[in-house]
Parts: sequence; C-alpha cells; structure tokens
Amino acid sequence: MKKSVIVDTNFLIKNLGKIKDIVDELKEKELDIFVPELVKEEFINIQLRKLEDVYKELESLKKSHNVFRLKYREKDEARKEIEESYNSLFEQTFENNIIKYQKERMLDRVLNRNRYKLPPFNSDPNSSDKGFKDTIILLSIMDYLKEIEAADAIFYFITIDGGFTKNKKELENEILEHTGKKLIILEGNEKSRILKELDIVEENKETTDEIENIFSQPDINIEEIRKRINELMDTFVLNVTYDYFGNPQEERRFDIVDNITNEETEKLLNNIDNVVDSNIFRNDISVEEFFDIKDVVFSRFSIDVETVKEISELYKMIKNTKYKEAFLTYISQRINENKINTTGFTSELDDDLPF
Repeated sequence: MKKSVIVDTNFLIKNLGKIKDIVDELKEKELDIFVPELVKEEFINIQLRKLEDVYKELESLKKSHNVFRLKYREKDEARKEIEESYNSLFEQTFENNIIKYQKERMLDRVLNRNRYKLPPFNSDPNSSDKGFKDTIILLSIMDYLKEIEAADAIFYFITIDGGFTKNKKELENEILEHTGKKLIILEGNEKSRILKELDIVEENKETTDEIENIFSQPDINIEEIRKRINELMDTFVLNVTYDYFGNPQEERRFDIVDNITNEETEKLLNNIDNVVDSNIFRNDISVEEFFDIKDVVFSRFSIDVETVKEISELYKMIKNTKYKEAFLTYISQRINENKINTTGFTSELDDDLPF
C-alpha cells in the first residue's frame, strides 16, 4: 500500500530551511511528498511580503538617519530574484510532485462551493468569504487523486488550517466518494507528526509516571511557571497605559464575541510559532492572528512577540504532562475575560477581495 504526504503552507513556514532534507528523508523511506501549486504560490507570496517589510524598514532608516548612505538593490530586482529562486527550489525539491490546478476552470467551482458554504468555507451564516484559497487547494487535490490509478493508495494532508481540520470527517468522506482514494487530514505542522502517523519512528519510550512527574525534576519549577504564566496572561489580555500622574490605565487588548474552548486554546498555542515565523520582522502582532476563529476576535492593541513566544515555551514544557488540561483551562478563562456582550451587536461582512 503506497503512502504519500501532501503539505500545506503552514508546514513549509514551520520547517523553513529544512524542507529539502525532509523530502529527501521521506524519499529514502520510499514515500512521496507533494505540494499543491497554490501552496507554493502562497509560500512565495509570504516571502515577498516579508521583502516589502524589509524595504519599508530600510527606507525609514534612510530617511531618519541622513548620515547613513545606504545602498541596496532595486526592490523590483530583489522581488524577481526571490520569485525565481523559490520557484527553482520548489521544482528541484518536489520535481513532478507539484499538484497543478486549472486556473481558468477553477473560479466557477469555487464560487459554487461558496454559494452553499461547503467546507472548507465557514458555514456560519454571518461568516465572510474566507476559504477561497483552501477550496482551490481542496479541488486541486481532488482532481489529482482522480487521476491516480492505484486504488489502495493513501494520502496524508498535513495542515493546521481550521477550514480543513474542523471539517475533517466531512472532507475525507467527500474525497473518498468523488475520487475513490483515501485522504487523511492530519492536524499539525511538524515532521514528527508525519513520521508518527506513518509509523516511521518509535513512540516516546518514557513511561506515563515519568512524564507526569516532570515537575519533580530540578530544572522545572511549577511555582515559577504558575507565577510567570499569570504575568504573561495579564499582558496578553490587557493593555496598560499611564496617565499624566503615572497612574496605570487598563484596557482590553482585544474583544472576543464567543467563549473560547480548551480545544480552540490548544490550537492557538500550537499556532504561535507559525504566526511568529510568518511575521518574523515585526516586534508586535495583531492578536487575532493567533486565533483560528478570527471572525469573533477583534484586536484593540497588538501584542509584543516576546510575550507570545514565552507563553508558547511554557506550554511546550507541560503539554505532555498531567497539568496540560489545567493549563489550557487557565488560558481559556483568561481569554474569555475579554468576552463582550453581543446583544444588539452586528458586524459587517468582510468586503476584502477573496484572494
């Protein structure tokens, strides 16, 4: 039975600089790894947006420090080089395993799914049209699977995108019905997640008792962690400013319309590294970027990168212990402190272009 892996954009971002090694490792184990063409395009666009930020910083530095005689290549030239370099890297790394899509035939199919809010579109009647790119990725994968002759082939699609993970069973059944092929949606963005699912690496040999007693080890202090996560969450949910007399003024850093669950909190924590990597040149990030439920989270003030990175590190320290659920519950409760009364509350549909 042939097993193959298809990766989403977040996997490429998470493993930046290691993709070729991962692909080579899987090839050595007689496994194929695929990437949808739109994922490739989205990844390159992210790198181009980073370039834009760099040039903005350079221009700002040049204007504010006239003493510096900064010299750098024209932006259009740099953009062209990045596009050519990454296109070449994708071709060399994935070779014939880039899943193409027919652009001229795709729009009508995407609009039809949007009309009925079929996943990965959000079926909530008040949701925006978010899901266009995910739908193109889904349809391109389905088209490709129809062409595969091996009936017993199994594909694994690794992603943390909620449009896929929240509709996992429905999409898996639809793909099986329309293509006759089995595709399993894996939630994650790390190589270890793939290897574990494909039984390539052994399970962790630590016993349950050893994992649960991790806080008895001298290098981990539960009291310190409790104190620090309280301080960090104070910063995460509240923005503090000072008036003329030096008195602190607290305001909600963000508003949330519905209470967040422990499951959604876990996704948020697992997504922090990915969001930070995607905003590598920023000192602070809009809070809703970390949520998979952006349509119910509205930022008032951005959050500094170091705070969210430290929250992520604390979570990694305890995620494999018996304290995990208590940690998630605490984070959820703190976030839900910013829940607003939605009586009479309405929000305009997102009028941004879907692409």
